[in-house]
Amino acid sequence: SEKHVLVEEFTGAWCGWCPDGGLQMEELALTYPSRAVPVAIHAGGVDAMLTPEGDSIATAYNPSYPMAMIDRALLPGESRVPIARSSNAWILRAGERLQLYTPLDVSTTGSVNSTNGACTVNVSVYFSDFAPPAEYRVHAFLVVDALTGEGRGWDQRNLYSNNPAYPTHPFFSKPDPVVGHVHRHVLRHMLTGTWGRADIIPRQPVANEVYQTRFDTMLPVPLDPTEYRIVAFVTRHEDDINQREVLNVVSEGMLMLANGNVASDIGELHVASVFPQPARDVVVLDIAAPSAAQLRVSLHDLLGREISLIHEGLVDEGVWHIPVKTSTLRGGTYMVCVRHGAAALWKPVTIVR
Repeated sequence: SEKHVLVEEFTGAWCGWCPDGGLQMEELALTYPSRAVPVAIHAGGVDAMLTPEGDSIATAYNPSYPMAMIDRALLPGESRVPIARSSNAWILRAGERLQLYTPLDVSTTGSVNSTNGACTVNVSVYFSDFAPPAEYRVHAFLVVDALTGEGRGWDQRNLYSNNPAYPTHPFFSKPDPVVGHVHRHVLRHMLTGTWGRADIIPRQPVANEVYQTRFDTMLPVPLDPTEYRIVAFVTRHEDDINQREVLNVVSEGMLMLANGNVASDIGELHVASVFPQPARDVVVLDIAAPSAAQLRVSLHDLLGREISLIHEGLVDEGVWHIPVKTSTLRGGTYMVCVRHGAAALWKPVTIVR
């Protein structure tokens, strides 16, 4: 199994030094774009993005702000689980964790009913190798990639503003507070409570076995599904808070948005629409699935080479809206491949810049 690393930053809109933590989290995401999973836990003060579970985790680990946990592990040479950001420690320590062995893979899919906000998240844990007896816990977060607002609890304090000690800092020229600041990787929902679920994986997992579970919750409507992602991970749980390391983690880039209308008269797989065309930042595929089956949607260049996996997982019969972020693609024509069971379709997508 390929190791991925969870990096949880303790931050707050009230924290004047936290803009620098946010910058380092962005650098970490760019350094390990497919293997590091960033999550910002807002806690410690008046903050509109605080969650009760996140605040409980912050209370338990008692960090300074900003600090970050790397796989919730007590790292060699460190005196506590949360570590400071000095000397690129978050990036370097995350790189060290990526070299470690893990006996399991985590995968996740999710869907949202756009009519009422009902959200379903499926998590699967596959043990690719033997794992020693222990208490293994499953965790599932809903994270918003970009969140903003105005007023107390949203406006970001900025102690770098006109600070002569930091003349080259990116926030030197910004005001204090920063009104309308875009908060990234924000934890919004913990579907498994503060410390995860212990009833999904047995104490003695079986190699080559899959353990699955489903979570249901409600999200606010209207919503933009492209801003949400699922973060699912497994910890080996101990009474000692310093011994609850993350064994592996996955981040699903977006939730799949279902329109909530099951169309029993769908005769065969078809893509009802690709909108808008041409597209700039987001294109939405309307996919009609005639039955419950595995759905795989991928993006390809004109030579047929896969660029990215958009969605893979079991879906029910009905019409599904699949939003695809295209903001990072160059202008041109691409192909979307839709596979449902044994059926496959290809549709062109044009991106303009």
